[in-house]
Amino acid sequence: MIVMATLRFSYGTMGSGKSTLALQIHHNMSSRGVSGLLLTKLDRDGSQVTSRLGVSAPAIDVSLDLDLFELTKEHMPLQFLVCDETQFYSVEQCDQLARVVDELNVDVFAFAGAKSFDLKRLVLYLRICIFQSSKLGIIGIKF
Repeated sequence: MIVMATLRFSYGTMGSGKSTLALQIHHNMSSRGVSGLLLTKLDRDGSQVTSRLGVSAPAIDVSLDLDLFELTKEHMPLQFLVCDETQFYSVEQCDQLARVVDELNVDVFAFAGAKSFDLKRLVLYLRICIFQSSKLGIIGIKF
């Protein structure tokens, strides 16, 4: 049986627990021996994902020129990516996440802050989730 990867997208307001959930997913998967990467951009404490609860973990800082598809290929075999602060990723990087799911069969958990969204960015994410990634699992909306 072949299991298809999924792209899961969650967004919410500041303080709603997005980074905490991202850290939980990364910890739970990694502690079971599932290989994956933790990524962030413009986190309040630099190259790590931090939670207001005081929990943190080192992460790959997503610079403007970082190709997320190539990064994933370089680290294969991977089974998941946890991507925090995705509202700051470029349009191209969002497209690369969809390719990671479709072409590399790697699960992507994407988290974004709702306050930083504008209509263009929301349309972009819906386009990625619905049209580009043929293996969409769940779009989790966190309030």
